[in-house]
Amino acid sequence: VLAVFNAGNYIATPGENLVVRDFHRSFAVNYFGIVNGVVPVVEHMRVRGRGHVVLVGSVTAYSGWPTTAAYGGTKA
Repeated sequence: VLAVFNAGNYIATPGENLVVRDFHRSFAVNYFGIVNGVVPVVEHMRVRGRGHVVLVGSVTAYSGWPTTAAYGGTKA
């Protein structure tokens, strides 16, 4: 079993123009979307006794730009 998770919600807005709702939306999709997908898959893999999970991150987690404030923090 192989599960690949590649969630991404990108708001191309300078950090100072973002509102808290924007950060919540990014975390809901980019972080909790992954968590909500991985948990049931891992349970299935445990039953089968094998499996692999691939989580796709982003270079913006390590080298952000002015318009990646909400996105970059969720992809680390």
